[in-house]
Amino acid sequence: MTEENDLIKRFEGIFIAHYPAVKGFIAALLKSEAYAEDLAQDIFARLWTRHDIWAERDGGHSGYIYAMARNAALDFIRKRRKTSPHGGDFRPEALDGLFSESTPLDPLYAEEIQLLMELAIERLPKRRKRIFRMSRLDGMSNKEIAEALGLSTRTVEHQIYLALRELRRIIFLFLLLHLI
Repeated sequence: MTEENDLIKRFEGIFIAHYPAVKGFIAALLKSEAYAEDLAQDIFARLWTRHDIWAERDGGHSGYIYAMARNAALDFIRKRRKTSPHGGDFRPEALDGLFSESTPLDPLYAEEIQLLMELAIERLPKRRKRIFRMSRLDGMSNKEIAEALGLSTRTVEHQIYLALRELRRIIFLFLLLHLI
């Protein structure tokens, strides 16, 4: 019975030490305290069943816990996108301000994001890529693009919106992967 009590005490310590931060991490990503609380509780319920991760270690489980949190948030977002045409309550702008501290890796991340954006733009459908480049790289107005390509202004706006949404999604996933 004492071994079980030791496990419970150890898990309580981990829970007390990490739960508020994990919940805050998820809330910052989803902009929802209620969803964050549900997901954080699920994470710790699953963690309880994984004694091999935390029972014998002195630390070292933080990375695993935050990976669980990141994956839970991503799964939640994917499920919301499937059930809602607008992706539910989550918006990629939810990450604004999350990375307010400067680190020595910031220039490296900036280069990686720039390269990622260039690759993502290249993968856009031909017409969308052309419209996006005319808008963002050539500085043309939506009206000028519409006239040059024989499209409606609304079509140009929609194509730019779709391109930006895709680029935001890619940046969001990149940043999530680099949180850990």
